[in-house]
Amino acid sequence: MKLCLPVILLCLCSHLCLPATLSAAETAKFEAVLYLFRGNSISHIDFSSALKGPPARSGGGTVITPPATVLFDKEQLNMQGASYTWNDGRGVPAQFSETKLPAMVAPMGEAVTVRMAVPVQFLERTPDGSLKLREMAGDLPDTPHYILTLVARPAADGPLGYDMAVSCRMDIATMQGREKIAGIDLDVGRPITVRFDRHIEYWGRENEWFGLMSAQEESGDYGLFLLLKVTTQPGADAVSAAPMTEDELDRFVSAYSSHPQPELVERAIEGVGVAGGKFLGAREYELVGFFAEIFAANPERVAAWRKVIGRQGGPVRSLFRVALRLGKPGAVLGTQESSVQNNSMYWGAFYATRNPAYLRKLVDQLALLDSGREERFNVGSMAMELLSWQVSNNPFVRPILVEYRAGATPRTQELITDLLQKPPAIIRKDLNLLYRSRIFHPYSADPQNRPSSPPVDFNDAAQKRTSPTGEWTSAGSVELPFSRK
Repeated sequence: MKLCLPVILLCLCSHLCLPATLSAAETAKFEAVLYLFRGNSISHIDFSSALKGPPARSGGGTVITPPATVLFDKEQLNMQGASYTWNDGRGVPAQFSETKLPAMVAPMGEAVTVRMAVPVQFLERTPDGSLKLREMAGDLPDTPHYILTLVARPAADGPLGYDMAVSCRMDIATMQGREKIAGIDLDVGRPITVRFDRHIEYWGRENEWFGLMSAQEESGDYGLFLLLKVTTQPGADAVSAAPMTEDELDRFVSAYSSHPQPELVERAIEGVGVAGGKFLGAREYELVGFFAEIFAANPERVAAWRKVIGRQGGPVRSLFRVALRLGKPGAVLGTQESSVQNNSMYWGAFYATRNPAYLRKLVDQLALLDSGREERFNVGSMAMELLSWQVSNNPFVRPILVEYRAGATPRTQELITDLLQKPPAIIRKDLNLLYRSRIFHPYSADPQNRPSSPPVDFNDAAQKRTSPTGEWTSAGSVELPFSRK
């Protein structure tokens, strides 16, 4: 059975609360992977070869010290210290919902917190018998949320071979179900949440994955398993200049609008250069939009960034030069052409700014679903699928669409309602059916009816990108590079 909370978590890793600046003292980098599972999905957990290290210093829970093997029924987790694998590399078992959190950095001895919460809408029957849409949001205890607070301290008095004492607090509220509304079969009532708050402190070793096991004792419905690795590193005035890895790039982009870190942009540019075409794929225009907004917000840093860009290879250098050209306030938002390329740029810009105007630009493209031109229909279809995916996975999107719907045309209101109520798989199916029902006019010689030309040639041949309704024959894509799991 699919769990509610991890779906929320996948899109909320951007709620990252990190110190704005770090001292020159030693810092701790935390990497965490969360696994949530229903208690009845696993009948037995075997820790017999996993409890060789010292027990928890304080708090409740089980500490798994590497090297160790844990069996969840027949599913095997091997922890080898600096790495771990599930089932000899065959992937995470279906019973678990996995969430890889962004890397977090804090001075040794100071806390770093990730707070993730999402508003939940529900229907409530009023005294006159009608139904009213309500929303559970904010910092209410029952709002589905996940708060992780971590602290690492040097362990001068610890057991032999252990470098640090690590403190971890986990505060989680997850949806267990919904209240029933008389006369309505759908699960649309007030959310029923279960909550647990756990604290554990343990002796750790640098650059090794430790396991922390906690369970929801009150109901037995959920189990929580956390993998945590802590690495020490120099302070902010000696930050590593190594290019970002692909995973670090994903996390950097996902978290940027909540915690802008322009001091890491050089590493990000270098990371894109190292990854090259394999990483870019069809992501060029999302990256253009993302970096253009960063350049526009940090003009005093652009000169230094230009030097880094100049060292990159041809296609990557061209990409960043387009971003520099658009790196002026309002430049991306001011584009008027309807194209799959611009749709992608709007998403990249939204990742950098969380500006609702970029969502409205995409909503404006939905009118093209009624176009008699196939190429324009494809632009509207791409916008619909992008919005559908994000409504389901990004908590900032739904309230913006709800607000925008009130002033939209009747047809756009209908489409927004579909986005708010239907899952992405149904939206995709609807788009397929709509496409097949259409008889499109031949490609027009009228420039007004043509899709816009790409703003730059990235030195790649045009690639076909599969869409729900056919194939894009441009550099645009329906793929969402920084939200994939």
